[in-house]
Amino acid sequence: MPSRSGSPSSRSRTPSPAARRRQAVITAVALAVIGAVFVVTWLINHRGDDASSASKAATSTSAASTSATVAAEKDSATSSSKTSGSRRPSARPRSTRASSQPAESIPARVRTTLALIDAGKWPAAANAPGTHGGDVFRNNERQLPVTDVSGARITYREWDVNPKRRGSGRDAERIVTGSDGSAWYTADHYRTFVVVRGPR
Repeated sequence: MPSRSGSPSSRSRTPSPAARRRQAVITAVALAVIGAVFVVTWLINHRGDDASSASKAATSTSAASTSATVAAEKDSATSSSKTSGSRRPSARPRSTRASSQPAESIPARVRTTLALIDAGKWPAAANAPGTHGGDVFRNNERQLPVTDVSGARITYREWDVNPKRRGSGRDAERIVTGSDGSAWYTADHYRTFVVVRGPR
């Protein structure tokens, strides 16, 4: 006799609808559990990262605050130093190395040359090439007065007292005239001055 394909053994191997439903439920539950574990793990890691970030932010803020405090202290110290330095009494101006002496102490040749300067004839009247006159004297060392009685700045010009000798250099004697009308004599090339004439 031919065998039948639908034998009782093959029928028993096919899962019933109820078994298939149970298997689907088990699979769904397993997937839900896995998903829940994943979510919980992610939340834990995320919170850990947030805590780490917050800790780093707090550390950075603390460091920035410390740096700002140190910088403020340095600025305060520098400001205090500058303030204390500015409160120091200023140095007194250097005294002028010029003096008033009796008219007899001024050589006659000085007054002769000054008269020629006032007349506009010096240094041409020296009739000696190389004799200087009218050059600007800057008064850099402030040996002579800087301003007149009205507060205006005094400008100076220098003049050789003696004609230049041929074959030798200019000597150390000079007359210095000021824009205020004053005249000064130096016998040692600007080291010291003697007033010949006061302001006009």
